[in-house]
Amino acid sequence: MGRGGRRDLGDDILDGVVEPGKVFDATTDLDGVPAGYQDMADRRSLKVLVEP
Repeated sequence: MGRGGRRDLGDDILDGVVEPGKVFDATTDLDGVPAGYQDMADRRSLKVLVEP
């Protein structure tokens, strides 16, 4: 459980309540991490998923 008795987002993802694909709007590999952070800072991406 999260703060104040609420469930954590991670719990909801693992239980299938939240679909991570709805949270992440871009993907990158490890080499693209700096650009992914810049995209989030510039508000071009909400969340970037890093895949191996």
